[in-house]
Amino acid sequence: GVCEKLTVNQVRIIDEPTAAAMGYGISGGGETLLVVDFGGGTLDLSLVKLSFAPAQSESSQPKSPLGFLLKWGDRTVKNSSSANSQNPQTAKVFAKTGQNLGGIDIDNWIIDYFHKELGVPKNSLVTRLAERIKIALSSSESATEVYFNDQTFESYDLTLTRSQLNQILEQQKFFTNLDSALDRIRQQATRQNLDLDQIDAILLVGGTSQIPAVKDWALQHFPSEKVKADKPF
Repeated sequence: GVCEKLTVNQVRIIDEPTAAAMGYGISGGGETLLVVDFGGGTLDLSLVKLSFAPAQSESSQPKSPLGFLLKWGDRTVKNSSSANSQNPQTAKVFAKTGQNLGGIDIDNWIIDYFHKELGVPKNSLVTRLAERIKIALSSSESATEVYFNDQTFESYDLTLTRSQLNQILEQQKFFTNLDSALDRIRQQATRQNLDLDQIDAILLVGGTSQIPAVKDWALQHFPSEKVKADKPF
């Protein structure tokens, strides 16, 4: 298999919520987490409870890694009794929802804005410029790119502020979609006798989670000390 060809000593497979928790350094075990995975094309919310394996022997030794062990040194772990005895512990999912919404949609909304306001054509170059503007607005209040139309020899200054981007998101019911996704999680959690107040941390992962408006949305629903957004990848 692929893992046999890898030069690394150990290969394990883990689920995405657990990977997010490990990326944020959450390793105490037993935490209830809301993972908001916001990528280029999809939005996925998962309410999970971590279950870490106990220490292998003495307390000074590290805890067992999470997930299924696929490779140890030069040996590939087969589906045997020893593999089954691993008892891999990852994240127990209590609620999950998703939809087709992501960074690509925001790029297209920015393109539509410039097309309407400036008459800029919709093409692949403008798409790249729109994405660059979106990324720049994650760290700046304003961003500008220049588009030159080599057919009409016209030049366009594509300037957008963070406030204008938020208005675009509002018009496209971006925040309404986020609220609806959270409501679906809340309904599923209620059926599991869980309340969102019991969540220990909200982990924002994926490139689109870097948009300040996404963190602002999370802060409207959860205390700031619970919202983690500094390790999205």
